[in-house]
Amino acid sequence: RVKSQIITNSFELNLLVGKMMTIPAFAFDTETNTLNVLGDNKDFKCVGISISWGENNNYYIPLGHVRDEDLDNQVELDEAVTALSKGFARTDVRIFGWNLKFDLHVLKRIGITVKSRDAFDGMLASWLCDENTPNGLKPNTTEHLGIDQTHFAEVTDSVPSSVKKQFGYSANAKVPFDLVLVEEGAPYALDDAFFTWCNCLGYEKELIDEGMDVIYYKMYVPFMFVLFDMEERGVTVDVPRLKKMGEDMQADLE
Repeated sequence: RVKSQIITNSFELNLLVGKMMTIPAFAFDTETNTLNVLGDNKDFKCVGISISWGENNNYYIPLGHVRDEDLDNQVELDEAVTALSKGFARTDVRIFGWNLKFDLHVLKRIGITVKSRDAFDGMLASWLCDENTPNGLKPNTTEHLGIDQTHFAEVTDSVPSSVKKQFGYSANAKVPFDLVLVEEGAPYALDDAFFTWCNCLGYEKELIDEGMDVIYYKMYVPFMFVLFDMEERGVTVDVPRLKKMGEDMQADLE
């Protein structure tokens, strides 16, 4: 990244959305305080959204950092949703992501619907090109770009013990991203979006070189949206009955 910006007010947010309305593609990533983003979860929070389309356009929008230093240093969630919904409502833009389905669920939880079906999931492309290597973003960045990204645990380890205790955690507890200061968490979040952009551009070409582009665009991407819709809709489950079935199966195995 050559240039990056933390969006902290309405003026900056609207400028960003104005740019998003004119570009042919962008990458995005979300930061949350939980991996449980399917359906209702009273503890769920979108902590921030990062957006990138190249070295000179990298933006982090903090939404849910909780430490006192950051309370006036963020965009209100409702305001962000209203503004960003315009950019994500475009149907004529390619959207890059890594494990994109997860981030689509995160946006859905806060009220943003991605309308474009011209999506590119770098994780799926990585697996399709070589199913025998790690398909995470950070291993790909190391393998293809020769850069070691900062890992999540390194960022959250920056939270002092006194802050952990203030929010009800033990001194040696692993804490969620919302306890990280915006200034300390933004570089990590920005890198995730920027390196998603970089790796996905590489995989656009590699899919063609591997002869996997047709199956990727005709089957994998559309089916990702099918799975997303299925997960959003959910299914009614008889939990006691499932538990009894599990006990019966265990008895049969024994």
